[in-house]
Amino acid sequence: MRNPEEIPINILDEVRDGLFTTDHTGLITFVNAALAEMHGLDGPGEMIGRHFSEFVSPEFRDEISHKFKKAVEEKSYSEVVEFCTVRKDGEIIFIQLKHGPVIRNGQVVGTAGVIRDVTDLKRAEKALAASEKKFRDLITNMQEVLYTLDRDGRVTFVSPSIESMAQYKDPEIIGHQMKEFIFKDDLPRLYQDFQDFMAGRGETEHEYRLVTKNGEIRWMMTHSSLLWEGGEVIGIQGILSDITEHKRVEEELRESEEKFRSIVETTSDRVWETDAHGVYTFVSPRVRDLLGYEPEEFLGRRPFEFMPPEESARMKAKFARIAKERKPFVGIENVNVGRDGRRVVLETSGVPRLDAQGKLLGYRGIDRDITDRRVAEEGLRRSNDELELRVQERTAELELRNQELQNFTFSASHDLQEPLRKIQTFADLLATKYLDSVSEKGRDYIKRVHETASRMRDVLQSLMKYSHLISRIEPFGRIDLNKIAREVVSDLELRIRDSGASVWIGDLPEIEADAGQMRQLFQNLLWNGLKFSRKGIQPRVKIHADCGSQERECQIYFDDNGIGFDEMYVERIFKPFHRLHGKEDYDGVGMGLAICAKVVEHHKGSITAKSTPGKGSTFIVTLPVNQVKAISSSLSSRPEREIL
Repeated sequence: MRNPEEIPINILDEVRDGLFTTDHTGLITFVNAALAEMHGLDGPGEMIGRHFSEFVSPEFRDEISHKFKKAVEEKSYSEVVEFCTVRKDGEIIFIQLKHGPVIRNGQVVGTAGVIRDVTDLKRAEKALAASEKKFRDLITNMQEVLYTLDRDGRVTFVSPSIESMAQYKDPEIIGHQMKEFIFKDDLPRLYQDFQDFMAGRGETEHEYRLVTKNGEIRWMMTHSSLLWEGGEVIGIQGILSDITEHKRVEEELRESEEKFRSIVETTSDRVWETDAHGVYTFVSPRVRDLLGYEPEEFLGRRPFEFMPPEESARMKAKFARIAKERKPFVGIENVNVGRDGRRVVLETSGVPRLDAQGKLLGYRGIDRDITDRRVAEEGLRRSNDELELRVQERTAELELRNQELQNFTFSASHDLQEPLRKIQTFADLLATKYLDSVSEKGRDYIKRVHETASRMRDVLQSLMKYSHLISRIEPFGRIDLNKIAREVVSDLELRIRDSGASVWIGDLPEIEADAGQMRQLFQNLLWNGLKFSRKGIQPRVKIHADCGSQERECQIYFDDNGIGFDEMYVERIFKPFHRLHGKEDYDGVGMGLAICAKVVEHHKGSITAKSTPGKGSTFIVTLPVNQVKAISSSLSSRPEREIL
């Protein structure tokens, strides 16, 4: 190698690469200005006399020292070596080194070399590598497929995402014709599109059906552009997107629109749509039958223009409130005027149409013709009024007859008591004064007359009580049912003692009622429990109440351990003169429970019973705690509709 000392210094300083020489120990003996500048030094003097290794990063020192030793000992020239070093200002730079031995008189006296700053190149390579990696990652991860075709339609490149789209791997597609993967019905269109596109005409977007590896057919959209090289078209490059789901939604939307259109055109209702100002933007053909107008005559007009003036004013105010609140509405009746002047009653329902921000776009709804229904309802109302009038007249007539019959019943019962009393008196006289002179058969006749008269007396007294309950209207007062129960037990004390019965009274409430009728109710039900006892079994009657948490009404229970009855007769036992047992077994005329039912009815309550034959019965009386204040007036103005 020629000694740099033999080359003019000014020429070496003009060289852009760094030049240097060292002695055989590695001490720097010469550097040009470019090398000093490369290291951020003020001049060559800062490098001369220092060992070259000071200007090599620690991780590269062994490698560079080995190459220096080899050049000195073996007189060999090194290949280009890249390493990094640190400038004076701390910046790391990348350099390329090419050096060899300096030989004088056959002896190696040092080395000489060239150093080039490749930092910018390294940065560019790194950026390019990063860009390529980013591009590869993008291609690998994107859902769309990138592809290129040659002039014959053969696939020259396809991105890896083709596998997730069509289950093919790259080698199974590259080198094959595009047509091999297209659904047969789309091939004629594919041929024509390809020829037009290669000739520089035609669209850049096309839709085809792709046949996947497993035989599935999927819709694809291609976005293509021509591929140029050297001023000539060498093929096509493009992006393939799977639009199968989009096509499915489109088909469903089309079917939905067809279905909606079919419904709109065939429904008996008028379908309409307005903008935010209430102006019609759509009206279905049904309007022809409803009002005699063509649908086009409604477009650009508001609903109120087809209403009578008074109806228009009313509906404007109503719909202004609805639109302000943006609420749906249902069943609003309004009157429209048809082309022929006929008034049509419509029932209108609608829902608001809002955009993504909640702004009102308008309303959509239906109109239903209810004119015939309104006419029928009006006719029915008139018929009901006429029927109600007839019912009132008939009711008044029946109530008058019922009152007359009640009066007759009471009068007849009262008038019959005197002759009946005489019959009993004469029968008693015959039995006491003339019994010895009467034959055995005559005595039997006298006994029968006496018993029949007694039963007739009981019947008349029951009829008078029942009639008295129907006609008697007394104001209700606050009464203590405990007091009523104790008084009734006292009245029946002898019967209770003679039968050996036990009567238990629980805590009973205070209610608004007629004290006399309550006493009659308790007496009849207690007497009923004592009378229908089982032979050989001590009669037990338990009276108790349950008013619940609301305390609006109370249930009073009368429990006994008597003979019981079949519950199939529960409704019949409260009818007048109804008996479940013969009078030979149990006395009475069958009016006791009927009187109880009438008392409870007067108090706006109810009575029922639960029973098991041979095990006893429970009579349940339900009474309101407080009566309506106007109950007495309502009873007087509405007599009971009952005929005795």
